[in-house]
Amino acid sequence: MPVRVITIAKDGPKLKEASDDPASRATIGRVLMSRTGSQRIVAKGKTIEDLADALSTPTLGPVLDKTGLAKKYDFTLECAASSGTLSSLRQQGLPAPAEDAAPEFPELPRAMQEQLGLKIDATKAPIEIFTVESVSKTPTEN
Repeated sequence: MPVRVITIAKDGPKLKEASDDPASRATIGRVLMSRTGSQRIVAKGKTIEDLADALSTPTLGPVLDKTGLAKKYDFTLECAASSGTLSSLRQQGLPAPAEDAAPEFPELPRAMQEQLGLKIDATKAPIEIFTVESVSKTPTEN
C-alpha cells in the first residue's frame, strides 16, 4: 500500500538526545495554529517511531520509521499544515490564511530535513490491515 517512510537525510540527523532524568515525562503533542496555517509537533523523550505515529493521519496515510534510530529525543517540528486541513478550517468558518497566501512555514518534507535532519518520502510497503467481516446489532451466544 502507499505509505510514507522516514529515513536519515544526507547530512545526518539534527536531533537532541533526551536526558536520562527519571523525573521527566515523555510527551508528544501536536498543535494546529490556524491563523498561520502551520502545525507544530513538540516531543520530549520520544523516539522517531513515535514521530511516525504522530504523523500518520488519514490524509498522509501510514508513516513508517526506517531510520534505525532507537534512542529517545527532544525535538520540535514546525511546518505548513496540509491544504486539506486548511480547507477544513475555512469550511468551519475558523481563521485560516487565504487560499492564495504563501505559507509562512515549509512543507513537511523540507521542514523535516531542515529541522530534524530526516527525510520523509512516499513509497509502497506491506502493512497490516484489519478487516471487519460482519457486525451484528444483537449479541449472539458463544
